[in-house]
Amino acid sequence: MSQDLIIAGAGGMAREVRELIESTGLYHIIGFVAPGDAGTTIDGLPVLGDDSFLLEYQQDLNVVIALGDGAERSRLYQLYRSNPRLAFPSVISPGAHISPSASYGLGCIIAHSAVISTDARLGAFCFLSFNATVGHDCVLADFVSLNPGAHLSGNVTVGRCAMFGSGCAVRQGLHIGTHATVGMASSVIRDVEDDTSVIGVPAQPFFRRKKRSSETQAATAPYPAQ
Repeated sequence: MSQDLIIAGAGGMAREVRELIESTGLYHIIGFVAPGDAGTTIDGLPVLGDDSFLLEYQQDLNVVIALGDGAERSRLYQLYRSNPRLAFPSVISPGAHISPSASYGLGCIIAHSAVISTDARLGAFCFLSFNATVGHDCVLADFVSLNPGAHLSGNVTVGRCAMFGSGCAVRQGLHIGTHATVGMASSVIRDVEDDTSVIGVPAQPFFRRKKRSSETQAATAPYPAQ
């Protein structure tokens, strides 16, 4: 018997994740939650309410956080985890390839044709979109996002909430910092510092963001393994 599940989010990624979940045959999706959209429908499924709907839910329920921004996934997990009835399963496409020696944390979303290679380790709530690849011995922290066709070569380490744009490539052995962003189609041949955005071939820094105190506090929160 399939288990009930709600998708947190109402955008394009949430609709893609719905199809991914349905392809697994493991869950019965009862609807979405999203601020400001209660009472509407998305492709025939109801938007049941905002975040308070999940915070007040009194039965066991699976939740998938379907937002592309890792910092937003982190924020929602910090909010939702206060309700002990909520669980956060990883959703893995039947068409993804995950090495038997690889591992990943709770709440991950691994899309069709994504590859996680030998001895790679992913933290909690990572997102690998279509055709994204994680090479051998890579280590990804929590809330990392790889958009379609993003490629990490072997032995790359990635900090929390880093984001990789579509079609980018990262050379083996590099470190990509916390909250770093790699622009689409970029080729990264040097380490990327925390809070830094890079773009181009080869990738060069073009923006550095200021870290908020709430992010520093959230970075210390524990995330259980899958």
